Amino acid sequence: KPPRAEVCAFNTSQFGPCSSDNKYGYSNKTPCLIIKLNKIYDWNPDFYDDPGDLPPDMPPDIKEYINSTTTQQERRKVWVSCMGERPADVDALGPLKYWPYPGLPETYFPYDNTPGYLSPLVAVQLLKPTLHQIINIRCRAWARNIQYTESLKERLGSTHLEIMID
Repeated sequence: KPPRAEVCAFNTSQFGPCSSDNKYGYSNKTPCLIIKLNKIYDWNPDFYDDPGDLPPDMPPDIKEYINSTTTQQERRKVWVSCMGERPADVDALGPLKYWPYPGLPETYFPYDNTPGYLSPLVAVQLLKPTLHQIINIRCRAWARNIQYTESLKERLGSTHLEIMID
């Protein structure tokens, strides 16, 4: 982690096929969504970094990733998960791949308005989405101190998007 007045570079080459060179996967019908958190001045996440103490509603693929890490440092991330909003959307969405991993690393927190700061990103690749159908997707951030509600009116801790691939 850099000293407080310095910033970490965010290397988008870790996005694999989710890069501008690959048209973010859209040209081969495996589109990538780029997810970031809003900047909140001086906020420090309370990470889910103990594999034995994960929330019951956390998606299994994120739990598996956390359990596969070998060090607590690797687990100190604001986790990100995406899923279909309704059962039909879950089926239509298909499998996902997170680039470079399903979380935003500790090194980017807290945000302190340092010049040159770039928000960390997660690319979410839809590997086999159903074509010609609107898919409703909810992406959620996971930390103990991120409030979350499923309400469509007062959305907290998540974002909603719709995608259709021709």
